[in-house]
Amino acid sequence: MARSARALPALEDGLHAVFALERAGHLAAGSRLSDGRRRYGRLSHRRHHRTSSSGCARSAKRGAQQIGHSRGGASTKIHAVVDAVGRPVCLALTEGQRHEMTVAPLLLAGIRRAYVIGDRGYDANSLREQLRRQRCRVVIPSTTSRRRKRPFNRRLYKRRHRVENFFQRIKRFRRISTRYDKLAANFFAMVCLAAALTWLL
Repeated sequence: MARSARALPALEDGLHAVFALERAGHLAAGSRLSDGRRRYGRLSHRRHHRTSSSGCARSAKRGAQQIGHSRGGASTKIHAVVDAVGRPVCLALTEGQRHEMTVAPLLLAGIRRAYVIGDRGYDANSLREQLRRQRCRVVIPSTTSRRRKRPFNRRLYKRRHRVENFFQRIKRFRRISTRYDKLAANFFAMVCLAAALTWLL
């Protein structure tokens, strides 16, 4: 970077002459036009008050990413609770290898007096007891490892496809299906935006 205010050769067609930068980091003041006339006033400051240029001073993307390694590779898991129509009520984000039961008690903590439908992955005694205390009806089939199979309403269980329909709708947003965002906060914000749109459409 030059430290003097010496002007470079003037450009043609009456354009402003290009001046080198001063030591303070600002463009030279009181420049002349290419035809020799004096320019009144000062040129606007094109730089911020910092040592590096604005193009190179990009903040590093730091923070939680919520990206784990599952059987399918690096992935992020979206947990959702939807109502009877398939609209999202509560959402959460974890690494891809984490089990659904790690966040299920928290997601279902605010559900009262409702039918709770889930797949076999949610068949846990602790979750069933929590839902009973919340006056909910549990519609979850038993796992294959459970010796005594618990009865459940098969007619209501057929409505579980509505949560799958919700995931199918938000995955229409390519930014969600392919995880463009690095940080979990940015990715989860896009998930919430797509979920909000399902209430409007």
